[in-house]
Amino acid sequence: MVARCLDATEPCVHDKSATVDAPNRELSGSFDSLGSQGAQVERIPRRRPPVRDDAAREDVAALKAGDLLGQTLGGRYVLEERLARGAMGCVYVARQLPFDRKVAVKVLDPKSQSDEASVFQERFLREASVLARLQHPNTVRVFDYGHHHGHTYLVMEYVDGSSVRRLQAGGPVPALRMIHIATQMCDALQEAHALGLIHRDLKPANVLLTRHAGALDVVKVVDFGLAKEFFGNADITQAGQVLGTPMYMAPEQIRDEPCDQRTDIYALGVVLYRGLTGVTPFEKGKAMAVLMAHLKKHVPRFAEVAPELELPPCVEWTVRTCLRKRSEDRFANVMELKRALRACALAIENPDAYDLELALTPDGCVVLPDDVCETTHTGLRLRAPAPELPSRPASPLDGVPARVAALLVGLSIVTGGLLGILAERLLP
Repeated sequence: MVARCLDATEPCVHDKSATVDAPNRELSGSFDSLGSQGAQVERIPRRRPPVRDDAAREDVAALKAGDLLGQTLGGRYVLEERLARGAMGCVYVARQLPFDRKVAVKVLDPKSQSDEASVFQERFLREASVLARLQHPNTVRVFDYGHHHGHTYLVMEYVDGSSVRRLQAGGPVPALRMIHIATQMCDALQEAHALGLIHRDLKPANVLLTRHAGALDVVKVVDFGLAKEFFGNADITQAGQVLGTPMYMAPEQIRDEPCDQRTDIYALGVVLYRGLTGVTPFEKGKAMAVLMAHLKKHVPRFAEVAPELELPPCVEWTVRTCLRKRSEDRFANVMELKRALRACALAIENPDAYDLELALTPDGCVVLPDDVCETTHTGLRLRAPAPELPSRPASPLDGVPARVAALLVGLSIVTGGLLGILAERLLP
């Protein structure tokens, strides 16, 4: 089996057509950005373990040279296959002992780290310990992390599949498929946001697709928290600058303002926009021009970038709501976005719901039309029309006011009673 890492922020993904040890620009750029972290901090000396014999000396020499294949990190992870290599380190497939489990291991090259490497490693491990708490099935899990002869490494779940980036490389994705992927991304983000974690580098390359129990397009989101702190995009790498991927960065992130869960919603909106139209809202020009477009320019309508695209209006409304410049004008959280996506799926599948209109309350909650009801936590359906009552024969009292009709009915009853009494007395 041959595997390849599609992106620096991805775990290792099985791909029979891939070539082992192929150069990977994004991986290299992501590792390169690590050297800019941790400026203006005091260096803490690093202790190295004593070398006790010739075999140990050879192992340490190999580690220093960056040739880690066959080495065992932390006494548990045997690096068996190099998947991608960059200027700052490598990604490997490893076998975990004693469970014989396949895992993905990201290893940072100590030669590429700054003089404040020990402080950087401390921050790395502190962040990784928080990420290890994420257990949602739509999140790539972090199993372990540590140091080995000066190398910092992160052990993650190995995913057998592809990425949304590769899916979108073929052009627009069918709307229902893209919505199915996005709703699972919402589920993964919900757990992280509940723990106070914000991804801050959500993009197609960080969303993996695999199969599980016969289900297709099972989403695995990777690199929560590490995206900004440790695996920033190479387009912005200088110390003191905001790290991220320009095409997917929210305005508040570009301005280096406080970020919250709505920052991830903006990035998810860009992922949706690209998946549905085949392009990102702002992708022409250099990184700085793209950043300024996110801050200043309006998001092009679907008709401007994909005139042939025919979707219910609520689909574009949902995407554009994610991409509003002010975070307070977006969905309040990913669960509200998920409700809107479910309504979009209903409008696509049901011709009677094609023109359904969605609205947003001032606090970011979705308002559904009166004829749409939520059947379960995530399900939506159209309300069944009220049953028609059976028709009755026309009555002489039709159109007469209710009180008058009641009076007439009463008089008819009294008259009928009097006639009955007279009939009894007059008849022999």
